[in-house]
Amino acid sequence: AAADGQGAFEVSRGMPVMTPDGASLGKVREVVANGRGEIEQIVVKQGKVTRTLPAGMFSASGDVLVAGEAKGEAKGDAAPATTHPAG
Repeated sequence: AAADGQGAFEVSRGMPVMTPDGASLGKVREVVANGRGEIEQIVVKQGKVTRTLPAGMFSASGDVLVAGEAKGEAKGDAAPATTHPAG
């Protein structure tokens, strides 16, 4: 579970998202959690492009999310969501 996993880290709106080599992928626009409050997806926006990515592909480095091999689990204050409107 996201809240009890070792290596868990906080995710918040506006948090920068980078590749492992430091290239920007944009910023966190939304955090999508299940009914248990576990983060399942992170919506990342860069310019006009919005991507919905699985939370398990991220790790944290300071206050930046890094896409790639995750070593911990994300946690946050997201409200449970089952759908994400396009746009």
